[in-house]
Amino acid sequence: MKWDKLVYTGSTVTGKKVAKAAAENLVPVLLELGGKCPVIIDKTANVEFAAKKTLFGKLTNFGQVCISADYVFCHRSLIGNFIGEMNDYLEDGFDNCKDRGEVGKIINPRMYNRLCDLMKDHGGRVSIGNKNTYKDRNLVPTVIIDPDRNAPIMRQEIFGPILPVLTYETIDEVIKYINEE
Repeated sequence: MKWDKLVYTGSTVTGKKVAKAAAENLVPVLLELGGKCPVIIDKTANVEFAAKKTLFGKLTNFGQVCISADYVFCHRSLIGNFIGEMNDYLEDGFDNCKDRGEVGKIINPRMYNRLCDLMKDHGGRVSIGNKNTYKDRNLVPTVIIDPDRNAPIMRQEIFGPILPVLTYETIDEVIKYINEE
């Protein structure tokens, strides 16, 4: 069938296939592909408010929202309070996410396994959630402090309930990282 235009929203990998098929048929295409949406918590932030809003944005539809927060930059002086507030919020709102059957579902097994695999070799410290997700496949809302910035979890759109949190001292560090991404 001859198409007038193709519109695709999703992963970069599939987007390339859509673009190739469109080009082969000379069909115009509009792509909205995965990205890395940062949240920045500066030293003047209301930490309780920031933690609640960040998790609300991240955990809507179990993290499967195109405009969901993909990672956080938190000023080093606030990291303990920020993590504490997120932990309290998860305990109150999600019963500390102990049972994966009660907190949400991932769209399909392939995506579920991709998310579990992102938890392997991230180089950070799991402060909330299941640090053995890549082994036992029990995916729950997870916060990783200071993952390796070259790890797959920091290079791919997550599109799930995993939240890397990077610490920083100056806003220039944050701007440089985001611009180089």
